[in-house]
Amino acid sequence: MTENRPPSGASPGHMAREYFCASAGASFWQWQDDGTVVTGPSGVTIVFLEEVIPILAWLAPRGLPRFGSLILLLAACRSNWLVTDAPPATPSLGTAADHIYGAAFEEWEEVRAGLAFIHAMPSGLRDNAKAQAAICEIVFAASSDRLAAEDSLAILTYLKRDREKGIFATAAESPAWPQRASADLRQLAMGLYHATEEKISALVSTGVVEPLPEVPVILPPPSSVRDLISDLRNDEKLGGLMAMVRSLLASINLPRRLADPDNLPLGGVSDISNRGTLDRLLLSELAYDDDVLATRIALNEALYLRREAPPRDASDQRVLILDAGIRLWGQPRLLACAAGLAVAAASEADFELSCWRPVGDQLQPVDLVSKAGLREHLGALESDPHPGLALVPLAAQQTDLTDLPEVVLVTHANVMRDPEFWVQVREAALPVLYILTVDGFGTVDLHRVKAGNTKHISTTVIDLEQVKAAANGFMKAPTPVPQPPQPDHQRRTTLPVILSMEQFPLLLRPRGKPHRAIFSPDHGLLIIGQDRAVQHQPDPQYGAAQICRQFPKGQVLDRFATPEGMVYIPLLLKGDLYLATCDLVQGQCRNQKLINEVNHPIHLAWAGRHLLVANRSKIEAFKPGEDGVVASLFRPAGLALRKSRFYTDDDGLWHWAVVLQDKIVLQPFCETSLPPGLVIIVPFDQYGAEGPLALAAPRSEWDSGKAKIKAQIIDST
Repeated sequence: MTENRPPSGASPGHMAREYFCASAGASFWQWQDDGTVVTGPSGVTIVFLEEVIPILAWLAPRGLPRFGSLILLLAACRSNWLVTDAPPATPSLGTAADHIYGAAFEEWEEVRAGLAFIHAMPSGLRDNAKAQAAICEIVFAASSDRLAAEDSLAILTYLKRDREKGIFATAAESPAWPQRASADLRQLAMGLYHATEEKISALVSTGVVEPLPEVPVILPPPSSVRDLISDLRNDEKLGGLMAMVRSLLASINLPRRLADPDNLPLGGVSDISNRGTLDRLLLSELAYDDDVLATRIALNEALYLRREAPPRDASDQRVLILDAGIRLWGQPRLLACAAGLAVAAASEADFELSCWRPVGDQLQPVDLVSKAGLREHLGALESDPHPGLALVPLAAQQTDLTDLPEVVLVTHANVMRDPEFWVQVREAALPVLYILTVDGFGTVDLHRVKAGNTKHISTTVIDLEQVKAAANGFMKAPTPVPQPPQPDHQRRTTLPVILSMEQFPLLLRPRGKPHRAIFSPDHGLLIIGQDRAVQHQPDPQYGAAQICRQFPKGQVLDRFATPEGMVYIPLLLKGDLYLATCDLVQGQCRNQKLINEVNHPIHLAWAGRHLLVANRSKIEAFKPGEDGVVASLFRPAGLALRKSRFYTDDDGLWHWAVVLQDKIVLQPFCETSLPPGLVIIVPFDQYGAEGPLALAAPRSEWDSGKAKIKAQIIDST
């Protein structure tokens, strides 16, 4: 039976007393006030019992964690948790925990970093009961050191209904306390690695950590332009057009008209009601004393004024004119339609929008809310060189309005160079005119015409391949057809073209020297041949497939294989450090530059998902696929770099570097955790192991220098 784990089958009262028991003088938390509050050093409050009960109720169906681990995690959620190297004048929860656990347990440094990360999260994700319960759920989800569900529910039921004051006892310090505290820290160390701000936020807001699966829903026909864009995003013919519309929505912004609307209903009084806000309370209600007034408000007997809402002003108007003239025949027509849809989608929420197409000197309505209306507009072809003739009657229709609408004209860029068009624009004399122009090269320009002056506002460029794909009915630009590989004339002037292909289409017999081969127990053999071709042989009964024709030249420094099928090869090329990545699952190779001008001897190691590069002064961590240094740490005083990622201190104790939450931490091999009489000879990494292993031998035989030593493998985890 593990310490602080009540025996299964015992009475609920006995299980509760064992579970909530505290250690006098050996823990930084104690029960106070007959078990109603958990306090830290100097009586600092950590959490009240009534705050702990909802968290226990959340965790009980899946088994309660160790209570000491739970209190440590809740203490880090408080604002007075402080982690410093030098103790402050007033001891805090963090410094007290450092004093209790820091020198006695090797797990404390890892737990200390994880608790500091929890404390550094925004207060909204750690200072309320729901957020704290979510943190505890994520941290203890993968822990196996939890009570059984039936025992947890029995303890919770007893705590709510039949608890006695004696269950919150403080036991005297016993020799079993170190094992109990070490188990608390070990449970936290395993779970804090999985706690991230994104997971906690998702669990608090949605109740689940992973996103919910999509459920197909049959939606009604679109009622707005935005609904139409959303419905047609996967359409076989119009999906490419909708992709251009979404790109233009983020870049085309028409300036808003200056206005000062009054959104508050500040009219007169229309009625008296028994419901309302306190600022509308009748003054006569204040004649009652405080108790009577509070009673009248609680029973909805108090009287309030009901304001009369003023008449709502008419919404702003915007007229969208989509040119379909001869200059817009072909691909520019599709780009003009996308620009018009983007303007309509951005305008319909704030404007009373109307859409038109010029036909000679008349305007015909265009339905941009339905798929049929959109296809009809795309099929309409007019022969007019410019839409200026339709602007004059539009201005004539609006002369009797005091608030003239904004006009947005979508046309070809060459129209702006047509003198006849500008004659019609000056004759129309529209107060606000925006001209959106497109061309055959994917350029979209926005201009503003006011009082005869033209001002350029913005320019957006759409990839011409995307325009061509939309014209052909594709949702995205088609993948270019690969050209036949050309022979390498410098080396293979007389050989067939097939030998110059990046991925050779046939399986070949693997060739290469043993020191340039990497073996993965899960994915087979990777060979770098003398001709720099990279071959992968997953099964020894078959040949090898060529996944890269030309491996980079350079000095191979090391090779690291992972169970996921990735092989990482650091190499020096012209004095710079590169990382070659071979994906054995996808059959691909890529190269990444890490450090310029490596001048000092370096040690390399693979830790989790990071490449560690260490020299005599510091150690840096790199992540494949990401530029720059992920984390770095200068070598602490008193530690000497021995090999790979392993250091020794002045007492000969070994330390190993690991990346935790984007920080490099030096973890010590705790000699006290070794079997009696053993000493660590050398640590090393092993394929598939989470942490390093160590070779240990009897201390007496090692010190005496005997040749035959019975060694033992020690797992750091």
